[in-house]
Amino acid sequence: MLTDKINSVQESLNRIDKDLATDREEIGQFTIRLGSVEGQVDELRKGLKGLIEKVTNRFAQVIEPVITSADNLKDTIDKKKTIIVPEKRKSFWKFW
Repeated sequence: MLTDKINSVQESLNRIDKDLATDREEIGQFTIRLGSVEGQVDELRKGLKGLIEKVTNRFAQVIEPVITSADNLKDTIDKKKTIIVPEKRKSFWKFW
């Protein structure tokens, strides 16, 4: 009877030990996969950073002529003298 109890305890310990060994192996595999994912995330970050810089530079190149043109147009408009004719008057010459 005592031997049966000892054998039962030994079997329980063997199962626990086997489960722990499986858990250790799974944790090791998970660590390897996690390291791989971290490397991929780092590569994606670098790629995105490069793309952000490229887009920013390209946008600056594209928008620069537009800003220059808008500034030139503003200067041209500021230099022009304009006369505002109210809509009620049908003819410009009647205004004078």
